[in-house]
Order: sequence, then structure tokens, then C-alpha cells
Amino acid sequence: MFVRNAWYAAAWSEEVGQRQPLARTVIGERLVLYRGPDGAVAALEDRCAHRSMPLSLGRIADGGRLVCPYHGLAYDATGACVHVPGQAGTGGIRIRAYPVEERAGLVFVWTGPPGRADAAALPDCGWLDRPGWHRTDLYRRAEANYLLLNDNLADLLHVAFLHIPSGGGNEDMGAAETTLAVNGFGYDFQRHSRDIPAPAGYRRLSNATRNIDRWHVVEFRGPSFWRIHTGVAETGSGGPDSALPAGAGRWAIRPHHFVTPETGTSTHYFQSVAHETPPASDSWRFLNNVIDEDVWAIEHQQQALERCPDIPMQTIPSDEPTLAMRAIVEKMAAGEGGGTV
Repeated sequence: MFVRNAWYAAAWSEEVGQRQPLARTVIGERLVLYRGPDGAVAALEDRCAHRSMPLSLGRIADGGRLVCPYHGLAYDATGACVHVPGQAGTGGIRIRAYPVEERAGLVFVWTGPPGRADAAALPDCGWLDRPGWHRTDLYRRAEANYLLLNDNLADLLHVAFLHIPSGGGNEDMGAAETTLAVNGFGYDFQRHSRDIPAPAGYRRLSNATRNIDRWHVVEFRGPSFWRIHTGVAETGSGGPDSALPAGAGRWAIRPHHFVTPETGTSTHYFQSVAHETPPASDSWRFLNNVIDEDVWAIEHQQQALERCPDIPMQTIPSDEPTLAMRAIVEKMAAGEGGGTV
């Protein structure tokens, strides 16, 4: 199911320019993104009203007009047609324009009714702008429904097993203390594994010399934004509040997951990771390997579900936050009149 009254990350800021339009599909709707002369991003439906030619195949002309490559109709940033070759007026031709906000190096579009767009509802990206911190940006296009990626981020038991190859997890993380608090259209969740051997990747990056405490402090905001504080610190040093220096018994990151449905079976997965230490080549490889493992898992799930769509999935105790997430998304979609995809 798609939630339309939401802000979705549609592109990195650097992807959208003043010379070439960018095509992007969000919740099944084809958009075209481009910048006007003032640098502001415009987002229009990617369809000329005349013969449905994709405007993303056209050009950006003087004054920030988007020109159709087929018959030359031109549109402004509000979606109004401002020129029809061979006639004096435009006849009131118009296409849909989407509200746009640019924040933390990302372009967000609002896919619901324009009058309901509220910039205050944008994801909290404050950690990405923290002075002295660094960030690593990752993107994957996953051939899977976005709710499967939401499932992956909700049920963190998978870290203990799926991320063994990358060094992000080990089976000692299977047992954990958890807390879950649902707050309207989101929830706060914590998962702690204490006094365990460090997963290989975290041991290498933290330089821990003894057992560690491993934590995930999760903020989910429906339908698909996740902000997580996760890391390791030597046992007894305070866990998430450890004062050990980064790389001297502690290593922690704060990933921001922007999960944007493309279609019912594909997803744009933007991830920005805030961290205290410069992104060494080893941490870059580590983070890329972890995201690749996640995408590998959900794509195989998607394929299995398409082969056997009617086979029910069993529930285990670690599914509690997954079930809460699904209920939140269903509630948001139902409030709009719903519609499953």
C-alpha cells in the first residue's frame, strides 16, 4: 500500500540540475525534476498534456521553462503551460506540480494534495548537519516492495545472521533486551545485546579489546523514514552513552534511511550515515557491504512472494516492531481512502 500524504526522498540534490531534466518514479507516479534560474527545484508530472510525451526527454529553456521535445509546448515550475507553438494563448493547459523541499542534500517531494504539504512534517535530518561530523551517502534501487525494506529495518534480529559476511553482526546478538513504544504514526524501539564478542566489522572499526555492548536505538516515522543510533562500546563503558573515543573501544553511526516506493515491486533506498570519524576506506566498504546484504535479502523475498503469493508468513517474537510498523502504515493508508499496490 502507498501512503500519499507524505514527503519522500526523490533524489540527491546533486542529481537535479539546470541543464538536463531528471526522470524519477515515486509511488508509481512518473515525475520530472529540474532547477529553475534561481536554483529552486521544480517537480512536475512527467507528461506533456498534448500527447503524453515524457517531459524528462525535453530541455530546460530560458526562464526555467520545460519544453516538450515532441511539439514544443513549454511549462513553468507551477505546471502551467506558458507557450504553445503556432497559437497566441495556451488554452489553460496545465499539468500537476508537486510541492518540493530541499533538506540535508536531498530533494523531497510531497505526493498528496498540495494544500496539505507541511514542511514541519519533513524527516528530522539534524544529525546530518551536526558540526564536525561526517557523512556517508549510499543509494540502491531495490527490486522489491518498500514494505519489505521496512520489515528489514524493523526486525533487527536479522543483523545477527544476515550481516555475518560483512562483519556487521554475529550470532551472539541473537539474544537481546528490547523495548517498543508506539507514538501515533511512528514508534521508538531499542534493542541491546550486552557483554558479547564484537562482530568482526565493529571490532575492527572500534578497536575493542574485550567484549562489547551492542545497541540499536530506532526512531521510525511512518510511512518509511528511519533514524537509528547503532554501534558498539566495550562492556561497562556506558553502551550508547559511552565516553570512549571513537576507534578506541567504541564505534557508532547514525544512519538515516529514506525508503521511497518506486512501484509496487521496486524501491528507491537512500541512506545517509552520520558519524564522528572521517569515512576511512574500510568503513566505506563496510557500509556498502551491509546495504548490499539488506537489498539481496529483500529482493529474494520479493521473488519468493511472487512465486507463492498465498502462502502465509509465520510470526516470531522479534516481529513485534515489524507488526507495529505494518499497522501504522495501514492506518495511514486507510485514513486516505487506502488502495493497495
